Amino acid sequence: YNEGAVKPNTLVRFDLKTEKFQTWAIPAGGGVVRNMMTTRDGNLVMAESALNIVALVEVGK
Repeated sequence: YNEGAVKPNTLVRFDLKTEKFQTWAIPAGGGVVRNMMTTRDGNLVMAESALNIVALVEVGK
């Protein structure tokens, strides 16, 4: 999920195996992340409407 109340915004993931959260700063700042979806290969696409950009997050396995 996207945590939007911090600067820069962060992307947060919960690891089911370790039962821990991981966070990463969104390099462009995030603005307002309106939508996120996964790609067929497991990466993440985010629509950052406040910045008028689309971001691709490459998820390592």
